[in-house]
Amino acid sequence: MLRISEIFKSIQDEGRYQGTPVIFIRVSGCTRSCSFCDSKYHILGKEYSIEQIVKEIKKLKLTTIVFTGGEPLIYFNEIKKIVSELPYCSFHLESNGDLIKNEDIFADIGDYFDYICISPKDNLTAKRINGISYLSYVEEWDIKVVTDLNRIGTDRLEHATMLMPLTTYDVNKDKKIRQKVWDYCVTNNLFYSGRMHIEIWGKKRKI
Repeated sequence: MLRISEIFKSIQDEGRYQGTPVIFIRVSGCTRSCSFCDSKYHILGKEYSIEQIVKEIKKLKLTTIVFTGGEPLIYFNEIKKIVSELPYCSFHLESNGDLIKNEDIFADIGDYFDYICISPKDNLTAKRINGISYLSYVEEWDIKVVTDLNRIGTDRLEHATMLMPLTTYDVNKDKKIRQKVWDYCVTNNLFYSGRMHIEIWGKKRKI
């Protein structure tokens, strides 16, 4: 059984696959309790069997599945079984990296996910993740850092492959942050990730 907050069809609004129609599976539960979390509602989940999740994926009729959270790797053993039931699907992982302690764990994860985006919440985690030889284990991966290039996320910049501008919901301030992060990515050859959902829907949930 997995505790799931929500399963829904939408558009991937950030990262390398932004704009892609996907199915999001948001797990309930996390390794952290961050004050800035934009999905604190994940704790309001309910129990799903593996069979129920597979049935729901088939019903939504998309083949790119994104496990997000919360922290999906809490349920990695169960996720393996879901992936095995849907060999024609592409599976993506959004994780904070807390449970990826070494290369063996990453290698196991790489056997089940086609794309892994890790968003570390502290410098020690970012440094540990950056020390793993990713290319041996997974086809596509990123270390995503959310930053305003002033105070938030600056301790992790050296480990990032992707930057996403911090959102404050102040229109003028957010525009300046996006421009600043854009310029930094150009200078440092980093992937810039927008936040399409926020730009279109504001604080409204993705559903």
